[in-house]
Amino acid sequence: MTPLSLTKVSCSQPILVCCLIVFGEASPALAAKPRLEFDFGRAVACRVVASEDPTGDPVLGESALGEPEKLIEFTLPVSVQLLSGDMRKVLALRIALRDNDQKMIVHDFCPKTRLESQLTGEVHRTHKVETNHSLSATLGGEAPVLLGDLVAQVTPSVSGATGKLDVVTEIERRRPPKDLLIASGTTNQRHGVFFRLKPSPQTTLEGVHKLTVILRVPPNWRGDVLQVSASATGNEKWLWMSSEATFAQLTAPVALYLEGDPEARFAAERYLRQ
Repeated sequence: MTPLSLTKVSCSQPILVCCLIVFGEASPALAAKPRLEFDFGRAVACRVVASEDPTGDPVLGESALGEPEKLIEFTLPVSVQLLSGDMRKVLALRIALRDNDQKMIVHDFCPKTRLESQLTGEVHRTHKVETNHSLSATLGGEAPVLLGDLVAQVTPSVSGATGKLDVVTEIERRRPPKDLLIASGTTNQRHGVFFRLKPSPQTTLEGVHKLTVILRVPPNWRGDVLQVSASATGNEKWLWMSSEATFAQLTAPVALYLEGDPEARFAAERYLRQ
């Protein structure tokens, strides 16, 4: 009975050691999980985007219903800071602006969707086809052998060969493949806009990203509120499994006010203090 008990103990020890090794290897991956922080201004000034007629009055457009309206433009700098962990685990940033009251319509925005290639020129692919043509001749016959009735097959041959080599070179030119760097577009029936930013060997997601939006508003517009949401996503590994994870997110209101209007600015700041 004693040998059996010793055998059980010796078998259980390697299993315990293996478990410790597996869980020990997972801890560095957890320690490298990125922690990020978003930051952007809560009160943003907007300027009127319009040409002027000879009288000096701004020229306003019209909505689809024929109502007068004006265009306002603002730029929202969004800062992304890596607090700890590995930034390479972050695969995308998504920033969305939304008018929940549906009073303002997105007219234009920047940056637009952009693709980028790591190659600077065209991709050339060369393919060579070689064909060899040859001709040979063999002469043969029979010769008697002085060994009874045996007849030996004697094939004294004269062969000649001519060779010809044809080389065909095919050159194919292609545009280099491109990867998605920025994706942007409207949401909520043009009452919102989104920006999705992805990293590349030439760019980084950490830093300041300037987002510019042009809105259609009523001619007497002086201020309003947008909801801004920002998130950072990527892949998170646990042991042998990998799943999509959200490393950071922030949702906050941004008060817009007309540039050069002190009362509108005061109203925006008062709204944010509530």
